Amino acid sequence: MQRTFTALKIISFLVIIQTLVVMIVGSYVAAAGAGLGCPDWPLCYGQFIPSFAEEFTLIEFAHRLLAGSLGILVVLLAVFSWQTYYRYKSVSDETVIYFLKKIGILLIVALMLLGVQVLLGGLAVLTRLPPELVAIHLGTATVFFGMMIFITREIWHVSDYHVPSFKATSRDS
Repeated sequence: MQRTFTALKIISFLVIIQTLVVMIVGSYVAAAGAGLGCPDWPLCYGQFIPSFAEEFTLIEFAHRLLAGSLGILVVLLAVFSWQTYYRYKSVSDETVIYFLKKIGILLIVALMLLGVQVLLGGLAVLTRLPPELVAIHLGTATVFFGMMIFITREIWHVSDYHVPSFKATSRDS
């Protein structure tokens, strides 16, 4: 089981780092005026992978790719978290099970928040970047970042709390 918790810790830490990178690049997109480097959404100049003739296109498209990879990491973390819950719910301490279920539910909420964030980013582009919408997009990113820090803290907490009370399976040794 310890290997399972180690994997959850690593993935959750990667999500925090990736969220921070996406937020920094997003801030650069806004500061550089590159928000319309891809003037349509969800495609970029009507293409899945655009020509990078303009620097702004590269900057905005990089932000979209980084955000997409963040989404993949969060989905991976949520799936792995729920698998861990279902795998150990009948053989582990009640407190550990409570925390695993709580983490799983929080990750579902985080995925919904990330979906809202994606839609806000797309809407910001489609409406030509009104400052209010760009600010809401950044605010939502900040809430998501805080939520992922809290989820990661919970993962570390349950991992540190857990004392295996059963023999590890061959998958965990």
